[in-house]
Amino acid sequence: VQYYPGLSAHPLHPDRLLVGSQDNGTHLKINDEWFHVFGGDGGVTAFDPDDPNTLFAEFQGTGNLFRSTNGGLSFQRSSTGISTNDRNCFLPPFMFDPNDNDRMLYATHRIYESTDSGLTWSPISGDLTAGSPAAVRALVIAPSDSNTVYAATNDDRVLVSTDGGRSWLLSRTNQPGWPRVTRELAVDPLDDTRAYLAVSRFDSDQVLATTDRGGSWQSIRGDLPDVPVNTVGVHRAGDQRYIFAGTDRGVLFVSANDGATWQVYGTGMPNTPVMDLLVDLNHDRLLATTLGRGAWSVPLPD
Repeated sequence: VQYYPGLSAHPLHPDRLLVGSQDNGTHLKINDEWFHVFGGDGGVTAFDPDDPNTLFAEFQGTGNLFRSTNGGLSFQRSSTGISTNDRNCFLPPFMFDPNDNDRMLYATHRIYESTDSGLTWSPISGDLTAGSPAAVRALVIAPSDSNTVYAATNDDRVLVSTDGGRSWLLSRTNQPGWPRVTRELAVDPLDDTRAYLAVSRFDSDQVLATTDRGGSWQSIRGDLPDVPVNTVGVHRAGDQRYIFAGTDRGVLFVSANDGATWQVYGTGMPNTPVMDLLVDLNHDRLLATTLGRGAWSVPLPD
């Protein structure tokens, strides 16, 4: 199955995952079975942290966001306030605020905010792109400070907000990547000024880092092989920081020294592009999805 970025994990039950797939809708895993719960091209997903029987799925296009309150048995549209005239990256990214479970952000070419767990939405920003037909393809809220938000657009821009997504500063241009939804940005869970950026291109610096909230970016490719990196993740175990990279070659890499050196992490991954990484602290594991060979799990380092 070709899974898009946007995997989510049930906060209480490790056997339950939700993930969108290319041309085959959204799939819910319960125990060892996968159930088709929603149609279209499945995109980003989310479980409500306060009530994980409430979950979100989408299909392609602006405003096609749906909410289930019965564990995925049925869905109702949950996009009141989102203009269907807005541009999109095919599958608009959205997420819960890690510090406020009533707040969500949703991205078209601009940012929408919900303060009632996705029931209603209001635009809070201007256009993050350089113009039509571009849209936002990646969005992440800093776990340590909800005011800091990072975004990437499919006209290859990276931007940073320090007021919760209302105003944005251009941080980087000519940032290559998949034009559809990505998880190419990750923020250190304890430090909102430190973020990581995947570069999905050969013959380049495939992982970049900022330590000044996007003011500058430095290569931390180290000894990574020359292979596109599609997605990154960050885990903190005390003072130790682990950076994960998912590559086109179906390999996960980890660095425990801020990118100076990298090692293969986990075994048995198929030789197919890794498109998404999710650090699942509730169940002490790293989750990965691929473009063609399903979803995988490996324990987090201590």
